[in-house]
Amino acid sequence: MRPVVFEKHGPVALPFKVEPRLRLQILAGAVRELLPSEWLPAIGMRARAAAAAAAAVDLATIRTPRVQPFTRPRAAGDVMACMLDKYTGVRAADLGEEEIRALARKHADTARRLMARNAGGGAWLTWQQLCELVAECGGKITPSKKLPGLEDWARRACDAFWWRRQLRRWATRSYESGAYDLGLIGARAGQWYCSNRAVVRRVQQVKASVAMMKNTIIENDSGQQLNLWEVAQRSVSNKAIRRGELMTRVRGCEEWALHSGLQGIFTTNTCPSRYHSQLKGGGKNPKWDGSLPDAGQAWLLETWQKLRNKWSRDKVKVMGFRVAEPHHDGCPHWHMLLWCEPQHVEYVCESMRAQWLKDCGDEPGADKHRCKTMLMEAGGATGYIAKYIAKNIDDVHVPGGHVDDEVPQQELGADLLGDLEIKPSMRVETWATAWRIRQFQPIGQPSVTVWRELRRMSEEQAGAGSDTVIHAWLAAHRRGEQLACWRKYMKAQGGPLQARDDYRLGMFYIERQCQGRYGKAARKVACGVSDRRVQGEMHATLSTRRAWGGEGFASRNAAPPWTRFNNCTAHNRRSVGAVVNQLAEVRARHGLGRDFSETGAAGWPPD
Repeated sequence: MRPVVFEKHGPVALPFKVEPRLRLQILAGAVRELLPSEWLPAIGMRARAAAAAAAAVDLATIRTPRVQPFTRPRAAGDVMACMLDKYTGVRAADLGEEEIRALARKHADTARRLMARNAGGGAWLTWQQLCELVAECGGKITPSKKLPGLEDWARRACDAFWWRRQLRRWATRSYESGAYDLGLIGARAGQWYCSNRAVVRRVQQVKASVAMMKNTIIENDSGQQLNLWEVAQRSVSNKAIRRGELMTRVRGCEEWALHSGLQGIFTTNTCPSRYHSQLKGGGKNPKWDGSLPDAGQAWLLETWQKLRNKWSRDKVKVMGFRVAEPHHDGCPHWHMLLWCEPQHVEYVCESMRAQWLKDCGDEPGADKHRCKTMLMEAGGATGYIAKYIAKNIDDVHVPGGHVDDEVPQQELGADLLGDLEIKPSMRVETWATAWRIRQFQPIGQPSVTVWRELRRMSEEQAGAGSDTVIHAWLAAHRRGEQLACWRKYMKAQGGPLQARDDYRLGMFYIERQCQGRYGKAARKVACGVSDRRVQGEMHATLSTRRAWGGEGFASRNAAPPWTRFNNCTAHNRRSVGAVVNQLAEVRARHGLGRDFSETGAAGWPPD
């Protein structure tokens, strides 16, 4: 007697010789049970289309007009089987926060039992079983330099907090992948950039984080206590501060360009058609190859890297900013604001266009839409890019709603999902978070990390540093009505358009053994800034660092860890007399005099 052979689709196992109509009924029931309910209409339409196509093929190939009785249900069943194979378990996106926490604890307990069972030396078996356990939730265990062995991964697999992050990421990515596959994301579908479910989950996660921070009091090693939410609101985690810092940097670059006679170029760069799941007017793009937004971003990054290498070989330098944002169907595109020497403008535009058209440059619309460049008017850079910064952060000062380059006749404004008001910027943030896409990227400028570290320093600390540190510190701080100036900071750094290691100031790190949730590890801890041109005692200028911790950081299995924050706001209210006096002494040593005006400082920084 022959053994029965089964075909498995997700958790559904069926004998190969089952009657096609019965197979279709079983698979349809599994789809209703295992896949999100809002997917069912789209899956049904796809199954009916496949059945109709199969019937049409039969009519064209068989001699008799009678259609094979099992062709249509077999084709429809194959569609449903395919969806089960790809997306079984996506219903985890329906889980609430408490259910996710319970499932995370369950997986962590399973991992601990595996470790206990194989404690007698079966390390390889344990590794394999942990891999299988993590793979069930879309994760992957791979050895690396930072995590060289089983022990490091075992600590994570036995931790419910680690599992909670994996489950959230897996549920979001799996659901979004299926929504793209079914054409549920786009202007016609009414879900711009990402699915409504992903937006609601992101909003709920942000609210839970805010509530946690508001209820967490942290204490430093000297006994000072602060509310964690108040600390976060003083950093770039505050969207208003983040937007303001970006605009300060744009304005500084524009001032430098005007002073140096650089020409500005504004570009729009898109992906080939195969990365777009939807057509401009709606409907599935027949050229789409199943690529998701992260694949489109990877293509843009690779193309940009090749172009930068070409410019580097030809001694052409540019500075500016790059903003990544989604089309209505979630496919990423870039807006870039670049400045270069006037004699290089034509070369920059032509080489960029040629590089972007190397891949499928002959497809319809590529010549017109793939790469657009336009010259900017002098002094108009802030106006060109301000709306792109605001619409991707908090929608402040954005007239009307979001307008997509592909669907200009439609505007996306705030909408309601239940009792939640969803702004377009929240959809963009959800999209970027789900696919791990960096929204803003500076080009050809000194490090903003050094700028932020200087803003943490007190005037006494900066005054003890080199002359370059003092000038950069003065540029990074507001003094009365004089605002912080990114242009002066770039001047103190030796000017833009340099290699990263050629700027005068860099971060100063000390390697320490830090206790984390998963054990001790050697990490580089920021302690100040270093002047790369000064040797000896003046090489590093240290900033104040305090260890902070609290009940919100405590772990059940280890002592409460301490994290590194900086109490950095008090010195902004002090006078800068001490620093100015110190600067005068430094300038005297270089023979520059005591005139700190723009004219008097023309010889600064010294070569």
